[in-house]
Amino acid sequence: MPADAERDETVHVLDSSGRTSRRWPALIGVALLVGAAAAGVWIVLTDPFAARREVTRAPPAAADNLLGAAWSFETDANTSPSQEWAPAEGAPAGFAFGERGAVSGSQAAAALVSDAGWARVYATRSHRINGGAQAVEVAAVSSDPSLQLLLSFEADGRSPLAVVAAAGEGALSGRVDVPPGYTHVRVGLGALGDAAVDDVSLRLVDAAGSAGDLLPGGQFEAVALPMGLALLRGDERALHLAGVSIRDASGAMLPPLAAFLPAGESGSGALAGPGGLRAPVTSGVASRGKQLVMTVTLGSAPSGAELVHTLVVEGGLTHQPVGVGLAAGFESFTEDFTVEQARSLVFGGTSDRIVVSGEPFALSGEWRNDGRIVLRLARPARAGVPHELTLQTSFLQERVEAAQLRDQALQDEGDGDLGRALATLETILRDHPFDEEVLAEAGAARARLSNEMRERLDTIERDLDDALFLASAQRCREVLADCLDAARTFSGSSAEERFREQARTVATRAAELLEEDRRRRADRIGAVRDSFRAAGGFDAVDAELTRYLDTTLAPDRSLEGSEPAGASAGAPAGEGGR
Repeated sequence: MPADAERDETVHVLDSSGRTSRRWPALIGVALLVGAAAAGVWIVLTDPFAARREVTRAPPAAADNLLGAAWSFETDANTSPSQEWAPAEGAPAGFAFGERGAVSGSQAAAALVSDAGWARVYATRSHRINGGAQAVEVAAVSSDPSLQLLLSFEADGRSPLAVVAAAGEGALSGRVDVPPGYTHVRVGLGALGDAAVDDVSLRLVDAAGSAGDLLPGGQFEAVALPMGLALLRGDERALHLAGVSIRDASGAMLPPLAAFLPAGESGSGALAGPGGLRAPVTSGVASRGKQLVMTVTLGSAPSGAELVHTLVVEGGLTHQPVGVGLAAGFESFTEDFTVEQARSLVFGGTSDRIVVSGEPFALSGEWRNDGRIVLRLARPARAGVPHELTLQTSFLQERVEAAQLRDQALQDEGDGDLGRALATLETILRDHPFDEEVLAEAGAARARLSNEMRERLDTIERDLDDALFLASAQRCREVLADCLDAARTFSGSSAEERFREQARTVATRAAELLEEDRRRRADRIGAVRDSFRAAGGFDAVDAELTRYLDTTLAPDRSLEGSEPAGASAGAPAGEGGR
């Protein structure tokens, strides 16, 4: 019989039997169940533990706190912190929720420590910014100096703009003006250590001052940010100086948003680095004529460290090459690259040009899958020395000057003053990358002159090979004169030194070969003279041979140095040949 049928039969026997030994346990069980149900109903209706739970329940958020129930990381029947907070995209670690660090209520958010050294979460909900609110204030209670309060400004059609608003221990707060065009804000938490935080508030407040109107001229609006700067064009963010990091001697560094720990005073704080590094830092953005200047000064810097600026290019500028000004001229890139000793970065075209410049820096560029271009500018980190980057978007006067230089260079080329023309063209390409037409014409003219220079160098090299093969002093002097004439033609340009270096090569190689030939011939004549001396009675022959050795076969000094006397005229020395 199936097992279910056996149980049914047993129950039937218990219900129909007259033996009390089986009836009482069942009755007792039923009574207990009824009693428990009645007690549960009483607890629900009367809640005798309400007073005790009131101690651990977080008070409601203030009326102007946009975070609502998410402000204190508590769990109740309607929500939990895991629903209100989520790890940031790309972050190596997030936050956990528990008792450690709790201030109001029984729970707080504590950073999860990772090998990367930082953690970050954002609230899952963003909040609309009212038209009349010009700034956002965020505050919290922190257990550790490494805790960061972040704000992410958002709008349809724009990538988020994240900044560190405050950092530190205890009750901390920060205020950031709303960048133009952004309609929503989201709060975030970051940490560089074992930090916990509670009682987070997010409020809309009046701004202390305007964030825009920093950059005169051009199509762009500049917005100063904590340890950064953004360029906006309408609804598009074009360029973001996303902050700075310290890269240690091993090459390790923290992302710029994770690295900055602002202090109470605006523009001051510390830059964090690998291994617990903390370097005091001050920064600021100021107008200087038509330029904006971002200045970063470190209070201390470890040996071998670099200060790394991170720039992010977005929107329409990503569809054009990134220009890089180098000591040797101007280059354009459309894919990942790395260069040393760059002088400037050039974005956009004539009508929407942006130039970022500063003291020479190592530069790398990366084209991301999301369409953005990320650039990193690295310079030796020096304590107490202002590290500056200048930014300019208006170039009307510079374009006029570049066109004038182009015209002068073409005139010099027509007059045969190739050195002056080439030097001017190199100046345009290096220091005046403001107009595509001028740059194209200057580049074409420089290529034309460079080809002429290479052809002349090739000719000199061939003529030198012939002269050395023939061991002709006269021919060597002609080649040397050609070198010096070319150096004068290209005087004032980088090509001049190449021809003078070639002249030194001609003189050295020719002098060595001709000296070897002279010694060989002098040895033969000397041997003949010695044989006559040994035979005796040939004084006249001895005298003639001695005179020939002292004059015709004397050491030839005319090829010593790059510009021997008479070289330009091709004057022979000695017998003028072999």
